[in-house]
Formats: sequence, structure tokens, C-alpha cells
Amino acid sequence: MYHLNAIRWINSFPIVPGLGNLHGRLAFNQSFFPYVAALNFHPFLGRGCSLANSFLFLLTIATSVDLLGPVLKKPSLLPDSHPFQYTSILFILPVLAYLALSSNGLSSPSPDLTSSLLQLVMFMILVHGTGNLISGLRKQPHTVVLLTVLAATAVTIKLSNLAFSAVVMGFVLVYVWKTSNQRIRGVVHSVLPAVMVCAIWCLRGFVLSGAPLYPSTIGYIPVEWAVPMEKVIDEANWVYSWARRPGTHWSTVLGGWSWFEPWILSISRKGVGVVYPCALFIVASVVTVTMSVFKKGRKLRFVEWAIPLSFDFQPLFLVFHRP
Repeated sequence: MYHLNAIRWINSFPIVPGLGNLHGRLAFNQSFFPYVAALNFHPFLGRGCSLANSFLFLLTIATSVDLLGPVLKKPSLLPDSHPFQYTSILFILPVLAYLALSSNGLSSPSPDLTSSLLQLVMFMILVHGTGNLISGLRKQPHTVVLLTVLAATAVTIKLSNLAFSAVVMGFVLVYVWKTSNQRIRGVVHSVLPAVMVCAIWCLRGFVLSGAPLYPSTIGYIPVEWAVPMEKVIDEANWVYSWARRPGTHWSTVLGGWSWFEPWILSISRKGVGVVYPCALFIVASVVTVTMSVFKKGRKLRFVEWAIPLSFDFQPLFLVFHRP
């Protein structure tokens, strides 16, 4: 309910120090909001949300088509290529179809769809780059820069992307460390774009609330316009508790384990989003281990196929078992 209000403030005024004191959620420093606000121009006033998500959706499709370019030109490359290079990207296409047909995110001011699209793009680029590396292409500087910037941008859009982005950055840093002649310099150059993106984002968050990572209290400075510490903590507790048991006061949720049973029952009903993917992951893992024991000479190949398939079977269920 605060998304449109935050966008309107950005369109109407320069950045307001301490805006979070007016309402705590106006201090949620999601970079998606300035992006949407920048697209509210004539003759598309009020259509920034649709433009923002639609443009990113088209970019996601364009990225997948670009990565599949060699296979589209020469389909015979697919059977001989490493599973990471093209197979995973092919299975991403049903995900995009599902998002386009079942989601109202294309016209929503929420950053949820954008967050999902960025994760899909990072996954495609990461597995494609890994396949290229295994196939012998060691130097991929553009892939490193792109993944670094996307990982940092995903965190600025939603803090919940931190774990996903951290894993991606971990892969990038390991790759840079293994392939660079000057390792320290290579790592610094790889991290620098992410640091710059996050620094600008944290600066804006500090101006809005006094807390660069609001509603986290990390880096909180009690300047004149800062949101009071107790209010920041209260906002953070609501965020933590809402995911566990929406609508219940955080003091009840965070004070015990009464939320766990309703939460697990709710999750278990989400067959398409949770149960099917987890079951497929377990099956793929068991099959991989079993086949690797009996066919040791091809152990690595089975593992390579299991990793993308455990992720990529989910889109097929999403498309053909639409709730």
C-alpha cells in the first residue's frame, strides 16, 4: 500500500531528509521506486509502473534469446554443448511464459516481479558463463562485470535478494581468483562496481531515515532527522514476523514458536510453488547419486545435468498445473 505513495513523493519533491518519520514504509529505500518515477513522463504520466516492468520483461527475453543465439543459428550445437550453456536457458522460457500469463506484476508498483526477473537473468548468465568456462573459455570479463552489477542492483531493489546475490558474487569471486594473473587486483576490480552501486543506495537510505539499510539498524546514525531507533526496530520486527504469520502482532510471533505450525501448513498447500520443486530436487539428487555410483566414468556428467534439471522442471509444472 506504500508503493504508489513512495513513487509520488519521488515525482513531486527532491529527496526529503527523514521522510521515514512521516511513515515508516516511506523509508524503505527500494531503488525500483526511483526507476518507476523516472518513467512517469508525458505522455506516459501514471504509467511508469507498467513501463518499468514491461521493459525489464522484454530485456529478460532479449537476454535469453541473445544467450541462445549460437543454438538458434545452428541447432546441432545443442546436443554437443555442455548442459549449463543452453539447456537451462531453454527451460527458463516456460518461467517467463508463466509470469506473463499468471502474474499481475507487469502493471504493479511492487518490485516483486522485477526481483524475480533479475534472479532469472543472473541465473541464466551464471550457468551460461560456467558452461563456457568448462568448455574452455576462461576469459569472460563482461560476464563478471554484468553479474556484479546485477547482484548489487538486486539487493537495492529488495533486501531479501541478499542471499541470492551473495551466492552469485561468491561464484564470481572464485572465478576471478582462479583465472586472474593478479588475483588481488582482479578481485578489487570485480567488487568495485558493486561497492559503488551499494554506496549510492546506502547514502539515499541514510538521508531518508538515518539508517543506510533501513529497517535494519546496521550503520544507524542518530542525526537530527533520523527515524527514532525504537521505531526502526519496530518496523524490522514487523518485517520479520509478517513472513511467518501475517496479521499477528510481532511480539506474539517473535516471542515463541506458535507461528510454525500454521506456517508449515500454509507452505505445504503451495504445491506448485514449493512442494513440486522440492520433490523434484530430491528425486533428481537421488537419481544423480544412484547413477553416479553405478556409472562412475560418467559421474560428473550426471551431476551437471541434475543441477539445471532440478531447477528447470519447476517451470513445466507452473505452466501445466496453473493454480
